[in-house]
Parts: sequence; C-alpha cells; structure tokens
Amino acid sequence: MKQKIFYILFFSLCSQGVNAAHSYSLLKQMAYQYQLKAEYSSAIKEYKRAVFLYPDSVTEEVYERIGDLYFEMNDLANAALAYSHAVNISVHDSLKVEYVFKKAHCLQLENAFLLSIQELQSVKPQDSLQSKRLDFYLAISYYGAVDYRNAEKHFLACVYPDSLACAKIRSVFSNQKRFFRPNPKLAGKLSIIPGLGQFYSGDVYMGLNSVLLTGMLLGIGTYVGFRYSYIDAFLSVSPWFVRYYQGGMMKAGAIAQRVLEVNRSEIYNQILIIIDNSKTKKIL
Repeated sequence: MKQKIFYILFFSLCSQGVNAAHSYSLLKQMAYQYQLKAEYSSAIKEYKRAVFLYPDSVTEEVYERIGDLYFEMNDLANAALAYSHAVNISVHDSLKVEYVFKKAHCLQLENAFLLSIQELQSVKPQDSLQSKRLDFYLAISYYGAVDYRNAEKHFLACVYPDSLACAKIRSVFSNQKRFFRPNPKLAGKLSIIPGLGQFYSGDVYMGLNSVLLTGMLLGIGTYVGFRYSYIDAFLSVSPWFVRYYQGGMMKAGAIAQRVLEVNRSEIYNQILIIIDNSKTKKIL
C-alpha cells in the first residue's frame, strides 16, 4: 500500500513538472508572438508572468528579451534593470559581458556616464573582439564624463597602433582646450559689458540684440533724466534695465553652454567617423 502511494505521488509530481514546463513554454511563445508584432507592452506582460509563475525555469534569455523590449519603448531604466537580472543569473561569462554592454549603453543614453564606467570596469572580456568593444564603451563613457585623457586612451585602443586612424585620434585630442570652449562662466562674466558674452560665444544676433536693448533703455533713461528728473528716470527705467541686463548675462552663459555641447558633439562624431573608417568598424 505504501509503495502504491509512493508511485502515485511520484507520477503526480512528474506530471506537475511537465505541465509547469509546458505552461512556461506557452507563455514564452505567446510573449514572443507579441514581440514579433511589435506589441511590446503585451510581450513584457507575458514574459513577466512567466517569470512570476515559474521562477525556477527562467533563463537569462527572458530577461534579455524584457530588456530589449523596454529599450524599444525607450524605457531605459527598466531596460537596464532587466539586463542586470540577466547578468546575475547567467552562467556563461561571454553572455554576461554582452548584457553588461547593453546595460552600459542604456546608462550612456541616460547620461549616467559614471555609473556606466562603474559597470564596465567589472567586465572580463572573453575574446579580443569583446576587449575592443569594452574599450569602445569605456571611451564613450569617459568622453561623456568629460574625462578626455581616459577617453583618448580607450579610443586609441579601438584602432591599430601606428595606423592612420590612431594618428587622427591623437590629433583630435592634441588640443584639450577645444573641449572647454566657449566657457559658460567666462561668457557670463564678459556680459558685464552688454553683448560681449554673446559675441564671445559666437551668437552675433543675440549680442546685437543685447546691445540695442540695453542701449535703448540707457538712452530713454538719459532722456527722462534731462527732461524731468534723474529720480523719475531711475524709477521708470531701472527695473527694465536691470531685467534685460541680468537676462543678458544669464543668456550668455546658456548660449555658451549650448555651443560648447554642440562643439563636443561634433568632435565626438568626428572620432566615430575615424573609427568607422578604420579596419575595426565591426566593434561598433
């Protein structure tokens, strides 16, 4: 009798295991069909259901797919979190590296460059291609973190030594000052003289606008002072003058910051073109 009960329980558990595996597989297939139809929210819902109901059956592939779906939806924070789960449960070192690369890419797109560097520093490349890709991702992160010395070092590691691409990258980084011009703080200080900060930043139109506005207000104030009294001039004109004068100083700094970011973006694109035209373009 005891033996019969044992066999019943044994086959019952086996049956549950088979049913569980079958159900898990069905949920994955359903999620994948949603994914193929670009119904990303529905796909994520089914993948998460599979994770919740059958945690012991979940593989890193499911978390990678969830991360990819969130990435397609531009939900970078959840994408990075999913890739972290994939890293944690993966038993394949090579795949772990790939998931870290994907997470780092999400962090870079969120301008979380220091976090990206921290993630990438834990990577142990499994082959020469992953090693070069690691240098590439680190170069991007250091560039975004305004650490141009380390960015140059890792960009150089992406190309062959003594190659034309190597010489071009060295040339780009040879003048470090170009990465910090125009200086937003200096632009603000120069705007003590109306328009000068804008002229320094290269925005001639806004510079002329600032000169004309403040000059016009000074002219009105002078006229009112002669025509009536300097107290009347001060009370009527000074609030407007202070408003446009201070506004000009703030705008000069903002213009310089915008131009600085454009300059850095142009330099960055120049570097990418150099690497893309080299013999290492497959790392991109």
